[in-house]
Amino acid sequence: MRRPSRRAVAVVAMFLAGSGVAVAAGVIRPGVPAPPESGVPGSPASVAQWPLPPDVGPIDLAAQENSRAAQLANLAALQLARAQAIGATPAAYLQPGAPIPTVVLAPRRAPYGLASLQRLARGAVAVEGRGVYLVRANVLVQSGATLRLASGRDPLTVRLLSGSDGFVSVMSFGGRIELAGSKQAPVTVESWDPQAKTVDGRIADGRAYVRAVGGSLSVNDGRFVSLGFSAGPTSGVVASRATSPKLAGLLPDVDVRDSEFVGGVDGLLVTGASRLAVTGSTFGHNLLSGLELHQPPLDSVVSRDSAQQNGLDGFSVRGGSGSIALDSDTATANRRYGFTVDGRSLAGTVVAGAQLTAASAIGNEVAGVDLNEVVDSSVRSSTVADGPIGVIVSGAAEHVAIDANTMSGLTQRAVYVRDGADGVNVADNQIRKTATAVLVRDSSVTVSGNDVAISVYGDRLRHAVSYTGSVGDSAVFGNSFSGAGWSAVATSGVQMGTVAVRDDDLATWRRMQGAPTHGQPVLTWPTVARVIMIFLFGLLAVGRYRPGSPKLPLQRTGEPSPVGDVTKSRVASRR
Repeated sequence: MRRPSRRAVAVVAMFLAGSGVAVAAGVIRPGVPAPPESGVPGSPASVAQWPLPPDVGPIDLAAQENSRAAQLANLAALQLARAQAIGATPAAYLQPGAPIPTVVLAPRRAPYGLASLQRLARGAVAVEGRGVYLVRANVLVQSGATLRLASGRDPLTVRLLSGSDGFVSVMSFGGRIELAGSKQAPVTVESWDPQAKTVDGRIADGRAYVRAVGGSLSVNDGRFVSLGFSAGPTSGVVASRATSPKLAGLLPDVDVRDSEFVGGVDGLLVTGASRLAVTGSTFGHNLLSGLELHQPPLDSVVSRDSAQQNGLDGFSVRGGSGSIALDSDTATANRRYGFTVDGRSLAGTVVAGAQLTAASAIGNEVAGVDLNEVVDSSVRSSTVADGPIGVIVSGAAEHVAIDANTMSGLTQRAVYVRDGADGVNVADNQIRKTATAVLVRDSSVTVSGNDVAISVYGDRLRHAVSYTGSVGDSAVFGNSFSGAGWSAVATSGVQMGTVAVRDDDLATWRRMQGAPTHGQPVLTWPTVARVIMIFLFGLLAVGRYRPGSPKLPLQRTGEPSPVGDVTKSRVASRR
């Protein structure tokens, strides 16, 4: 093996010596991760991978189904009005239709059940086993009528026909749909494909669904499985305000207790309600959200519910007339947010919010809680863990409190306040194993009394609290910071406003040595290597350095050239 030349050894030795001097002088800082850039952080879409929009079914088919349902409801209401006008007693009847007819339940004092449907239309209901029935006709419950599905000592399973040849819907227009089960004998409503002999897993050709328009939806110990095929009125189990001319303005009354919503497009969608109570229920594996509430009433009760592994959000609240309460709810491993609240009304003004108390948001893929343009909202005494972001407050939010929570295992930030929020208080939280505790962009935020421990994620150091942009009158005080980073409180990115920093406990905070320039060290090992390579290539280009070739001795003036002497001696010998 050829030994390295003295020149090569000398070059390596000089490089190592120079690098050692640079390290000692602090010019190069080996082993220290680069701090975050000082630029303005992006939106949640840029800091976490949002899921692809899920397949929410054929939109054209959903529009056709909505039109069919509205026409049928208007026709039934017209016939009912004619009967009442002449003093006749309205009666239930079968409305022909293709490919599936509809049983119209007229007003009466006694509720209708599966036996009633069997008597009204031959073949509308088939018995498939003990406590198992297949419904093969659509059902329309008129105002003043009740469809009651009740179990006895044994569980009850109601299968709604759903396959390539068509699907069944159970709808009420001003009427009442009631599921009366028990813990020992629940009532299950599911889509059913007779050919596949299983629940309908395809939504491309439509799928059975349940919908209450106006009227009421009452469920005790019910179970809804694989319903719905498109977002909106046909999304699974839906309770919505009436928009048809005959029933305009009617709001549903929704009472759901100890029930389960699995495998739908939405688990349960409520759009407008006169009264809303959802307690002790589970929402899982739905394509969109588990529980989605639009314009809920102020006195809504949403308590002790759980939502897990839904395609978008666990719990979604949009609009309303004030701040509703969500108490002791759990959201786990949802593809976007655990809880999301959007406070804008239908008119576009910010008028609503939510109070999350004793909630749990764990392992959600974008954030545990998202509060967008809300008022008078809070996240209190809750657990937020194991995800990119804990709580996001964004837009024209006002009077938001994030306090007394436990946050941990958040790889990007525990609290992220951005884009114009005002009057946000982050207080008395315990924040552990997170990259950044509080990141503020263009918002006014007070951070006080928090117990914060910063960790390193992805070989990048962070600040405990960081402000950028226009921050109004913000303050940081009375916090305890531990861990390591470039600074406990970073305000170098503030462009407008002030951040008052005082009385924080930094006894166990370790600030990394060396001041960053524009967010990066002065020199890094890759930079030094590039400079040396450029220098060596430059020498090669001008011909001053030829690796592997011995350097000839310098010539003195007046002395003969050694090469010339050798050439002359060779010529003489040939002669």
